[in-house]
Amino acid sequence: MEYARGDGRGRTALDLVSTVRHDGRGGVADDLETVAGLADWLADGRPEGGRDGRPGGEPAGQPDGERGGRPEDEPAGRPDGKPGGRPGPQPGGLPAGPRGGDRTAEAPATATATEELRADVVRLRRAVRALFAHAVRPGPPSPADAHRLMPFEEALAHLNACAARTPVRLELHWEPDGEPHPGLRADEDTLVTQLARAAVEFLAGPERHLLRACTAPRCVRYYLQGHGRQEYCKPSCANRARAARHYRRNAGG
Repeated sequence: MEYARGDGRGRTALDLVSTVRHDGRGGVADDLETVAGLADWLADGRPEGGRDGRPGGEPAGQPDGERGGRPEDEPAGRPDGKPGGRPGPQPGGLPAGPRGGDRTAEAPATATATEELRADVVRLRRAVRALFAHAVRPGPPSPADAHRLMPFEEALAHLNACAARTPVRLELHWEPDGEPHPGLRADEDTLVTQLARAAVEFLAGPERHLLRACTAPRCVRYYLQGHGRQEYCKPSCANRARAARHYRRNAGG
């Protein structure tokens, strides 16, 4: 079964929110809980998918469905005590621009992980997760933070403020033998601006209508629905949900 991966904007936005994940033991974890975790995420950046090409950019060797999410200020609870390493955005390049245009600016070649940057990224993630929860209505939001979401208006204002930190200008691009087309140029995009603009473009685009929260037991992912009957983010989650239904039927009678 093919599971939707999304375009560059969708993958970048999903990678950010997916740093809140299931810890594999029935709890939730945060890959950005520490500065080391942020550095890990940046170093492992895969905006176009994971090392093995699986949806969501998971590293090879991780069992499907065993990565989920956790609220910002709960303990991570990793069994090895190490930060996550969830693939994140590649600091060396911007997501694709809006339909009908492109981006010609480059993001900073490096992004140094600091506590200030970590807090900034985490606050942006809170805003994006709140907007994701709004986008999937009337379906349920991810249970990782459903009870403590940033208010919608606050999340919207914060996302827009982050996206506007670096001014952009409209330019005409025209190759000598090609067709002219508009483009956007930003002089020095910061990491947070890059992430925010990717979320803006995703939430304003057609893929937003495919966004769902996985309802399998213990999963806290957001994902893009690949077909109309898809209820879970991965086959392993579908199997776990099926097993849970079978258990409930047998236990009930």
